[in-house]
Order: sequence, then C-alpha cells, then structure tokens
Amino acid sequence: MGLAFAVFYPLGALVMAVFRFRGVVWVHAAVQAFAYLMIVAGVGMGIWIARGEGELNAFNGHPTIGIIVFGLMTFQPFLGLAAHRSHVLESSPSSSVSSISAQKAQPAPLKATVPTHVWLGRVLIILGIINGGLGLQLSANTTKGEIAYGIIAGVLGTLYLVVGLGVWLFGRGNGEKVQNGQGQGQETKAEMRKGENVEV
Repeated sequence: MGLAFAVFYPLGALVMAVFRFRGVVWVHAAVQAFAYLMIVAGVGMGIWIARGEGELNAFNGHPTIGIIVFGLMTFQPFLGLAAHRSHVLESSPSSSVSSISAQKAQPAPLKATVPTHVWLGRVLIILGIINGGLGLQLSANTTKGEIAYGIIAGVLGTLYLVVGLGVWLFGRGNGEKVQNGQGQGQETKAEMRKGENVEV
C-alpha cells in the first residue's frame, strides 16, 4: 500500500497537470485504477496478517487509518467520472454560448464533484503516505527500508504538492481566457478540451 500512495497515486495525479494530450484523463484513470488494485491487495493481506497476530487495533492506528482511507478511495473513481462529465459539459461548444453559461446549466451536485474529487484525492494521498510509514513502523521494518520509503515518499509527495499548488495559483489565467471567449481565449478553450482537466 505504501508503494501505491507514495508512487503511483501521485504520479497518476501529476499526469493531469504535466501532460496535455487527448485522452490524458484515461491515462490518469488507468494509473489510479492500478494503484487502487494495489491497495485492495494490501488491505486484504493486512487484515489477514493483523487478525492472525491480533493487531487489528494496533497501537499506532495503522489498520484503522488504512481501512478508512481505503473506504473513501472506493468513491474516487465514481467522483472522477462525474467530474469528467462536468468538464465535458463545460468545455463543449454546443452546450452553450460561453463557459459561464455552461457552468450555470450544470446541476449543482455535478459541479460539486470536481473540487470534491480533487481535494479528497489530495487528502487521501497524504494520509496514505503517512499511513505507509506507520505500517513500516508496525512491521518492524529495517531502518534502511524506512529511510528508502521516506526519501521516495518525500520526493514524490513534495513534487505533487508543488505542482498542485502551481496549477492552483497560476492555472486561473486559462480559465479567465476561456470565459472571455475572445481571441486567444477560444484557442485556450480548445486546448483545454484536448488536454482534458488540469487539476491534480
């Protein structure tokens, strides 16, 4: 599970921010689906081992946090599909005259799936990385193993946060151009449709 949260989930999220090719959202979905299968296997093995050793209520909270994170991650694919649908409706030239009216035409629950999917994913990735460290502590892993995990998780986790912050701070300009619907704004709108969503 540590590998899923420290490596694959951040990489899958970064794909959305770094690359702008058609179908990038499905690459994102494939990487995240692979990571989810990894945590399904990790949860199954963890519960089996914890039951055998009587550690389901471990002192450091690793099993409890893991089950909660796993349960919330189960909703992410459905939220992601709904968020993608919201993005398609917003960027479709036939849906309305402007991006603003397209947003207004969407049901509120559908629009809400975009920030929910993005921010829930961010929180769960961070919790998953932390819980991976707690799992290593619980399993009495070697010091070298804990250091290696800390370096990998630290580097990719920091990269993920920095890129996400950059998109949040500087990605607003594209949205403003699209809403203006003039000159370069139309070009930007087409690029957004090609590159799908850039949130991470």
